[in-house]
Amino acid sequence: MSPESAVSSRLGTPVNTITGEKRYNCPFCITSGNDADTKQHLYVNFDKGVYFCFRCGSGGVVNALLRALHLPEAHEIPHTRDDVEALIRQLTVSLVVTSSEVPKLELPCPVAPVWSIPESRKYLSDRGLTEDDCTTYGLVCGSHNGVERIFFPVYRPNSHEMIYWVGRKYLWGDEQNKKIPKYSNPPGVKKHLLYGLDVATEQPGYPDRVFIVEGPLSAIRTDRKAVALLGKQCSEYQLELLVQNAFFEYVVCLDGDAAPEAFDLCERLVLRGCNVSYVPMPDGEDPASIPDFYEYAMQAKTPMTLDVLCDFRLGGLYGHRR
Repeated sequence: MSPESAVSSRLGTPVNTITGEKRYNCPFCITSGNDADTKQHLYVNFDKGVYFCFRCGSGGVVNALLRALHLPEAHEIPHTRDDVEALIRQLTVSLVVTSSEVPKLELPCPVAPVWSIPESRKYLSDRGLTEDDCTTYGLVCGSHNGVERIFFPVYRPNSHEMIYWVGRKYLWGDEQNKKIPKYSNPPGVKKHLLYGLDVATEQPGYPDRVFIVEGPLSAIRTDRKAVALLGKQCSEYQLELLVQNAFFEYVVCLDGDAAPEAFDLCERLVLRGCNVSYVPMPDGEDPASIPDFYEYAMQAKTPMTLDVLCDFRLGGLYGHRR
């Protein structure tokens, strides 16, 4: 069965557009917190192998749509890497426009390359980072309000403009210093951002796989193929950013104390038609604390389907959806 016939068998007869797309009522709108779509907001271009909903923002390659609709009888559309990269550029246009509204930021203090300062170099090398890692991610350090911090910058998509930063304390000092928060962040919209996305999308093999972690150090330690949510929760904007980059596999590996949030994210990605795996983390551990985490994750990851997620939810093994 052709992809078009399979999708139409599940979503009904489409409305034809003058540009060749087929319009359907979007099955993802209601899972995104909207009312059911009744005005055919889902556009599918079977020739190019891409779909996008102009109401809820769901989008990706048609193969992911076929999997989300449980249509194994349909013949998936073969994609070369060039094909997929072209589709991704189309899908991310609206995201780049939206991110342009986020103002440019400056770092809060004079800084130096982290590898040029013995203390910051030791702190990072003890955690498995190399000088090349620090250069690739643009890590710098400086004294902010009397506290020595390493700064992890976040850049605007397709640009070198910094729009957010995370400052991490790396010298603990006396008892008074220990009371100072570990992290310092500027006021801003961190839930509109994914740390490390610019690096992950430039790696060889992209878009084969992306790891989803909590913090910047974990992202860097995961073979440069990870993005950090900058927290446990994944916002709707971050979710759309993940989906619209159309990775072939999404590997969720949040910290050991964030199992409910990890399963919640797995469910939301599966409902968007993504190929999802989950890496269980030991209590008290995160990807940055496990040696050779990439190899560990590749061995420990478990494919997540709706059936698996339902079993977990019915068994009460993770928290209620927030």
